[in-house]
Amino acid sequence: MLQEHLAGERVAVLLRNSVAWVCFDRAALAVRLVVVPLYPSDAPDNIAYILADSGVRLVLVETQGRW
Repeated sequence: MLQEHLAGERVAVLLRNSVAWVCFDRAALAVRLVVVPLYPSDAPDNIAYILADSGVRLVLVETQGRW
């Protein structure tokens, strides 16, 4: 089953507190993904390190400019 295949995969959220953040978090947890929260105000170098070190496969960002 697809959910079993995805279980344990890491996804990151780079959003300010919002309904979208909560919805993404709940949906990810429902399919047994590991959510890696990121602070939007953090330095880009810190965010890059966390993404590389955690093995994140998907990042949800608020705007293309933030990416």
